[in-house]
Amino acid sequence: MAMHPSSTPTAPERLWEVPYNRNPFFTGRESYLADLRKRFIADELTGKHQTLSGLGGIGKTQLAIEYAYRYREHYTLVWWLPAEDLTAMGLSFARLARAVGLKVGPETSLDEVRHRVRRVLGQLSDWLLIFDNAVKPADIENYLPLQRSGHVLITSQTSDWGNLATTVPVRPMERRESVEFLHKRIKRDDPSGLAHKVAATLGDLPLALEQAAVVMQETNTTYDGYLRRFETHWAELLQKGMVQADHPDSLAMSLELSFRQVEEDAPASASLIYLCSFFASEGIPISFLTSSSELLPQPLGTALNGGVIDHVVEPLARYSLVETTHETVAVHRLVSALVRRRLNKDEQAKWAQAAADAIAAAYRYNSDEPSTWPAYAAAMPHALAAAYHAEQLNVALDVTADLYSNAGRYLLKQGRLPEARQVLERAIDVTRRVYGNSHPRTSDAANNLGRVMQRQGELQAAGEYFALSLAIDQRVYGQDDVRVATVANNYGMCLLNGKDYGAARHHFEWAMNVFEAQYGSDHAKLAPVLNNLGCALRDSGEGEVARDTFARALTIAEANYPANHPTIASILYNSAMLMRNLDDLAGAEQHLRRAMTIDETAFGPAHPDVLRDTMALSKVLMEQGRRDESAEVAARVKEIAKELHSSSPARSEADLGTLAASD
Repeated sequence: MAMHPSSTPTAPERLWEVPYNRNPFFTGRESYLADLRKRFIADELTGKHQTLSGLGGIGKTQLAIEYAYRYREHYTLVWWLPAEDLTAMGLSFARLARAVGLKVGPETSLDEVRHRVRRVLGQLSDWLLIFDNAVKPADIENYLPLQRSGHVLITSQTSDWGNLATTVPVRPMERRESVEFLHKRIKRDDPSGLAHKVAATLGDLPLALEQAAVVMQETNTTYDGYLRRFETHWAELLQKGMVQADHPDSLAMSLELSFRQVEEDAPASASLIYLCSFFASEGIPISFLTSSSELLPQPLGTALNGGVIDHVVEPLARYSLVETTHETVAVHRLVSALVRRRLNKDEQAKWAQAAADAIAAAYRYNSDEPSTWPAYAAAMPHALAAAYHAEQLNVALDVTADLYSNAGRYLLKQGRLPEARQVLERAIDVTRRVYGNSHPRTSDAANNLGRVMQRQGELQAAGEYFALSLAIDQRVYGQDDVRVATVANNYGMCLLNGKDYGAARHHFEWAMNVFEAQYGSDHAKLAPVLNNLGCALRDSGEGEVARDTFARALTIAEANYPANHPTIASILYNSAMLMRNLDDLAGAEQHLRRAMTIDETAFGPAHPDVLRDTMALSKVLMEQGRRDESAEVAARVKEIAKELHSSSPARSEADLGTLAASD
């Protein structure tokens, strides 16, 4: 469930995760590589973080790959983080956590992973983190170790990185480098010096040069022949109004020639890249593609039937349109964008529908089965990409609503509230378009969005969504359905946070009575609801009734959950706060020490719940006159708060989370 760092991390043994092979045809760029290294090893702290900035296709990622391979012996750890997709970056960071010796379970939140990894890396040196295609500084700032003891290399189209990193503008290749690359890549005589003209035509863009070289090599085309094909197809696209006369898109044209060759030679392979262009760019699981053959259009479905994909991927890899490992397929984001752009509207709709249907059938978030979460998390970037494209094209909207809903619930479970809110707002918009304002699916979407808004402190908006969800479910299912009770519990939490104790108590008792009737008086579902009810009773001044309610919640939780389950710690903390109010300081201390032990076991020593427990314990010890012990615990509070403050806003004791939502 949780992760526990070794007390004194040691330097790892040559840890390496770079998802690309070294490019054997990498040419030139020596001044960039030398300057990167020089700045990294300089004394100035600013040189420890550097950003390669430039337009797409300019070669930023290839520079980062070459730097990693060329200087890998100077690092004990080199780790690649796909920063364009925050979910994929979080997954890669979790793998990094395991690599440096941290135990990360499926319930471990991204915040916890960040806290622990940053702390460990801050105590190590000789590491290199590569954040590829970062969109903006805020996306990666909370992933950077607090101490600049290692090196950070960022690639981005964004040029303004402020004090976070030194920006290194990347330009097109020098002409001599372009010509050298073409000669090396194609291995063909160039007596007329036409490689120079090809390079000029392609604007010296590395990605365009690679595509041109592959087509020339695979089709045995001369430099002169390639130029004629380029001009012919450009004139064709110009006539169709697909390019501008005064500014031919050299990258798009070079890729167009590759696409046409694949379509001619291997139609199923062309279909595969059409499909993949509606997923996220990196890490498309091969097992998913082969297992989805029955849902895919022809000829791709037939080609993948039987679980073999190599013969379909090979032509795409040969033309440098995809990168493959034994487990995944990756498509350069520019290639994906250009593939989608060249499809007509009907073809776009067909492949967007296929992508959404396939990913929805293969992966679904199940909040009750943590063992399934890692597989879902790995697929979620593709689910979100497929949902976005389907929504934009107005196809498969029922499937799209489910894709957004599942992803939003997972992000909420991981505590990634801004991302969860963005996804769940899309979910409710699409759900309303498909089902209307009074359908149970709309209720689910409203309930989930309300949970996010409540945790963000927007209680009025959250309450409106809970009220909508409750009204729909009551009308559809009746008063005594567990789905209604689930929403009632969540609404009660919102009311309690808004200090409407009477209404909160009503909703908690409503949920409790339904769960008791459906599941019995000692079912696990009752423990969190009773915990919430106890808080409402305590805060409204009914101390003795609250004491009995917390005691019952604790008995049920201890009978149904593992001994170190965070729900038990939450009940102990809330009960301790009541004991403190009733002047039972010894009982409060006992509960808080136990809660702290559970939370440290579950989450590690630096977690908001551990901070909550420790703060309260320090106060209880002080109120007992045990000043030295209180000061010792208070010092621990400062240590935890300092570590947490680096990646999340400071929170008061009242905001540290004592209630349990229902999913």
